[in-house]
Amino acid sequence: MRLMEKLYMLKEAKELLGVTTRTIQRWDNDGKIRVVRTVYGRRRIPESEIKRILGLKEESCLWICEGGATSIKRW
Repeated sequence: MRLMEKLYMLKEAKELLGVTTRTIQRWDNDGKIRVVRTVYGRRRIPESEIKRILGLKEESCLWICEGGATSIKRW
């Protein structure tokens, strides 16, 4: 994880990935996704994990649009 990487709340991550909250929780428990926990134990998903699951390159920008995520390449 990069220093000061954007962290997504579970609600945001599930919308971007098109999965349920329970799926992300299961992935975390199974070690399939890396999460960061807040001091209160809430899950936050790093942007790099969202990109990894979506198959995006690290140089890509992630745009949140209605109905899902899209990306563009940085030049």
